[in-house]
Amino acid sequence: MAEDDAKDLAGPWDDQTELFVDDLDGAIQKKYSVSFRTLILRPDQLAGNKEVSGNLSNIKKEVNAYFDQVLDDFKEEKKKLEADLETMDANFKKIDEAIKTRSSIARVPYIKPLVVDYDPNRQEEVIIDQYNASVDSLIGKLISSSTFISNISTPYKGHSMGSWIFSGDREYIITLNPPVSAVITIENSRDLLNTLVDGASARLAP
Repeated sequence: MAEDDAKDLAGPWDDQTELFVDDLDGAIQKKYSVSFRTLILRPDQLAGNKEVSGNLSNIKKEVNAYFDQVLDDFKEEKKKLEADLETMDANFKKIDEAIKTRSSIARVPYIKPLVVDYDPNRQEEVIIDQYNASVDSLIGKLISSSTFISNISTPYKGHSMGSWIFSGDREYIITLNPPVSAVITIENSRDLLNTLVDGASARLAP
């Protein structure tokens, strides 16, 4: 496939990220004479291009500068997100402590696995937004029917997106509802594109 056809390449991202890729493709094409889309999706097509390989670090700086500029328009949203994340952290600590304490008393193993492979056909997910007496009662019920509990919470900028699997005859998942924010969406796009640039850099390294 010729580089001129790069605009026809579909990437592993959502529609919002597609808009970012379009913007970056035009800017990077103009400055470095290379298609950003080709770089992140078909880096092998650029093998041997010394101008590209010599500018990979600069291209990554361009990506981050672009997203910094985008996020400058979301200062109030960022403040709100930080407050929402603090509230989420407070609930996470209460829920996690309740699960650890109750599972210890019931002698049900509580683990933090590196990877969990579970059957989505055997699971039910409960999404909550706060810790209260009803959630505490639910935790007790789930622990009583579990053989072990997995903390599969994911980190986000020093915060914890809480999620726990209660494994038994069926698998139940309690998930702490994360904040909905355009800032998270934008930062997820940034992280994805940086990962793809890093992958391209590894493929094009001399």
